[in-house]
Amino acid sequence: MFTTYHSNDLDILLNLIKYNILKNPLNNPLQTEIIILSDLTLIPYLKINLSKIIGIHANINYINPEKFIWDLFIKIIPKITKENIFNKKMIIWQLMNIIPEIIVLPEFKNFKKYLSNIKNTNYLFQISIHIANLYDEYQKYRPKWLFLWEKNTEIFLTNDKDHIWQAKLWKKLIRYNEIILGKQLWYLSKLYNYIINIKNIKKIKYSVLPERIFILETQNIPLIYLQLLEKLTDYIEIHILIKNPCIHYWDNIQINKNDKFNNSLLFSWGNYGLNNINKLINLQSRMIESFVKIKSTNLLNNIQKDILLLQNNSLLKNKKKINITDDSIQVNIFTDAKQEIEFLSINIIKLINNNNYYLHDIIVISPNLEIYLPFIYSIFNKKNLPFNIYLDINKKNMFDIPDTFFFY
Repeated sequence: MFTTYHSNDLDILLNLIKYNILKNPLNNPLQTEIIILSDLTLIPYLKINLSKIIGIHANINYINPEKFIWDLFIKIIPKITKENIFNKKMIIWQLMNIIPEIIVLPEFKNFKKYLSNIKNTNYLFQISIHIANLYDEYQKYRPKWLFLWEKNTEIFLTNDKDHIWQAKLWKKLIRYNEIILGKQLWYLSKLYNYIINIKNIKKIKYSVLPERIFILETQNIPLIYLQLLEKLTDYIEIHILIKNPCIHYWDNIQINKNDKFNNSLLFSWGNYGLNNINKLINLQSRMIESFVKIKSTNLLNNIQKDILLLQNNSLLKNKKKINITDDSIQVNIFTDAKQEIEFLSINIIKLINNNNYYLHDIIVISPNLEIYLPFIYSIFNKKNLPFNIYLDINKKNMFDIPDTFFFY
């Protein structure tokens, strides 16, 4: 089974990694420790902090969960190869061959509205990209659909008529790989079904499995990945580390409207973290809690403490007083972007000089960083303030940024 650790402090979670590495070293000292995380931009932060905690950072491999899953099962199941797993880039070209041949079928009546310019190769290419992305999302978050569609069980859980042509096209894609290309197309739900139904255990090479893995930030890891890994917990030591802002499970409390435990801020902003926790409910695991008490030294700490204990001091008659010098939470209004960056630079220097912060301890978050870039370069360079800028080239939803920051 899994071992899950819950804490409201990321440093505690990293120290738990350190404890397992140092107290329970791998049998093979040359084997690599594996840390799985979906956001690889966190790697520099983890390297810095783990090197501080352990004393040295070496022989630790950070890997994306999707790559880890497929690399792992390619090793242990001989019939699976890199050439016959679901690959979006490969699927695109297959769809371009298939779509023009089957749009005349009656099941594709609702699909024709997307094919106004089907003879245009660029247009067909773009359509194929979108469909390949759609099937990739289905294999991660609606895996049963694809497996049932392949077995000619046409299930439509919604009134979406597009599912009719999607099911038909998926079956055609499977047949195209089998008949034209002469190979099976392996995708996540097919892999899971194979694992749970396999009778001859000798068909799986368990000897090549890693001895131990750590999983950080399960929020963006599809449940099917965890279900697949659960089938291997008899052979792999799997530790899941969860940044949890609250010692209570607040989902049922929120539904039942318990007045004793209530925090409107957590209920409104906590769905990101709650989804992370709910994902593990039906998986076998032993849970270890390591929460840190929060001292009520300022406004920010009071809010964090209320969330941790699932209480709401705003409902009390005697509200807590805020010290006039308390600057833990600030709201500042400026006339232009230059003034914002000037004020930001002053506050960063103040933090470094008065609060013993280092530059790598400070994160600046903005949903539209591009408009500030000229002022950041001019003002920060003028004051000799080093900085690193990360721009999300994929343009993810800006609300993903604070979610990841607060609940990871």
